[in-house]
Amino acid sequence: MGCTDSKIGDTATALSQLRASTTSQTCSHVDVRTGARVETTVSEHDPVVIMIFGGPGTGKGKVIEHLRSTFGFQLINGEDLIVRGIPKKLKISRNIVLKTHEDIKLLLDDEPHHLSLEWLCKMVSQEIMDRQVKEMRNVYLVDLMPNLKFMLKNEHLVKEDCAAAINEFEAKFPGTVTVELHLPVEYLAKTKSLFHPRLTNTKDSPGGQSDEADMSRTSRRHALYEKAANSFVKYFSQAERLIEVDASSGDKVAIWEAVRKLMSSLRFSAKIHDHVLVLFNFSNLHLDWNLLNMHVIRLVEIASTTDSVESAVETLARYVETTSFECLKFVVQVEGSQLDNIKTEQLKRAVMFTAPAPGHCDQQVREINDAIGQPDYFKALCSTDDETLVFPSSLGNEFCRRLTLLFSESHKACSKKTTGNCL
Repeated sequence: MGCTDSKIGDTATALSQLRASTTSQTCSHVDVRTGARVETTVSEHDPVVIMIFGGPGTGKGKVIEHLRSTFGFQLINGEDLIVRGIPKKLKISRNIVLKTHEDIKLLLDDEPHHLSLEWLCKMVSQEIMDRQVKEMRNVYLVDLMPNLKFMLKNEHLVKEDCAAAINEFEAKFPGTVTVELHLPVEYLAKTKSLFHPRLTNTKDSPGGQSDEADMSRTSRRHALYEKAANSFVKYFSQAERLIEVDASSGDKVAIWEAVRKLMSSLRFSAKIHDHVLVLFNFSNLHLDWNLLNMHVIRLVEIASTTDSVESAVETLARYVETTSFECLKFVVQVEGSQLDNIKTEQLKRAVMFTAPAPGHCDQQVREINDAIGQPDYFKALCSTDDETLVFPSSLGNEFCRRLTLLFSESHKACSKKTTGNCL
């Protein structure tokens, strides 16, 4: 291609800039502890039921959202079942009409026995059976414990021993697995500020409540939720079917990445893949790519130099597809490979539409460019299948479009072969 290296200054300075610019962007480490019976339990039972627990500050809502969109899990929300189920039960048995949460709260204040753990587990069981008949979905994500304070204070719902209710539930759905997003209370202030950046000062809020008061309320809610979830954590820990995910970093991207890798290791197949970014390092730029959480691929190590360009790109796409459950950002070192010094006319003409990369990937490209001190060093294109391919800006647009087409077609073919049912 006749591509030449651009001067980026002293290497040590560039790396220092890269570290400085990525300190807040690089994913935090998230510990995951998996019970010894989790993998065999998931593989042997159908439907699969995964309960998930996580109080304020754990990012549970985002994790649930991603599990549903990425793996196609069906969500069953305990609070929704309570809000729907109690009015229905009272309407039938006593002709009492409950229209609002406040109506339900007033009822439970006087008659708390209407909400019990055994009743809620039966409601979940019935919901799963109803959905199985309609859709035959085989993976259910159960967010069992409600978030409303008056429900979490109910002594018939929150028990020190959940064994009786869970044993009855598992008579119908054996092998339930539990995911706990674990957050010690001492880390709550840190995660609160990360998930809710507006709560980072000590000034009074417009409503007259200080951040300290808000933090105090959050701490009380956290304690209530921890108490409600504690018996389940103990039960599934003893059964060796507990997955404990450390949420103390407050890094919602890293927490989700840890959960996604875990689900992939348990052989759940993604319904859709998260956005893949592939940077082609034609200019042999030397950076510590690990600091940007990018996986380095040396093309000469995965594809024979005697292969055709098309075959080498197909091998690359297959490697990315296989590895994308572990990493979503890749750097391809092309030096010495078929792509090194290739001419535009050697690539098939691009007939598909390509566009500038979407905002979140464009931001990642800007971070790299800023780190090396040249804001336009790399440019990015997005394929119609939402892959982002990054190239040195010195490369011609037509070459980049053609290589984007070739990679996208190969990647799509690989995805069709590997994407299946949830198990």
